[in-house]
Amino acid sequence: MDTNTNFDARAWLEKAATSANHGCGQVYELFEERLFGSIDGMLDGLPPDQRELLLAEAVAMFGYRDPAIIAAEAAVIREEEAELGIRRCVHHLNPDCCPLGCGDRDTELAVLLDEFLNSLKAAVGTPIDHHLWFYKNAGTEYFACDIDGLAGSVSYTFAIDGVLKIKAKPAVDETMSLSSNAQAQQLASAIKIQLGLDSVPMSGRLGRSTK
Repeated sequence: MDTNTNFDARAWLEKAATSANHGCGQVYELFEERLFGSIDGMLDGLPPDQRELLLAEAVAMFGYRDPAIIAAEAAVIREEEAELGIRRCVHHLNPDCCPLGCGDRDTELAVLLDEFLNSLKAAVGTPIDHHLWFYKNAGTEYFACDIDGLAGSVSYTFAIDGVLKIKAKPAVDETMSLSSNAQAQQLASAIKIQLGLDSVPMSGRLGRSTK
């Protein structure tokens, strides 16, 4: 039976594009990165006929390309820019010109943060629910985030204990470290901006107990 009539690929793509565009600051590379990530996550969960429909519409509407092709293109660009001494932050801008303050970040934190955000985007895809919060337990402050997305769900905890340790692909519920509350606030802001969480409603069902 043909189930294509039950899935409006164009409407879904338009909604995904609107979500991906939120907070991009008119940087097309960031918009494309978010949108294509959402499409990848959606494609993985569709039956074959709907998958073919969405893929065709994505190519026609937004020039969607295979993730492997995009990764290869990005690797070539990074290599060429590195040879020319060109730096780009996670928002695809010169760090010193980034309106989100990437040029002011501590170098070590900037590298770790970019790696973490890239792994977070890949794991979540398009976010559909989230909960970010701060709490204190046994005298130690923590920053934690739970995010559900079309591609998967993640749970992270950061101890604010004077040590900087951010892993790109931590296991679920693994506790990592930040050296100050300012770094924790910066990470929380970066997660919200990079994933466009301001446009994603919180259901209230996420959030682990701190007791």
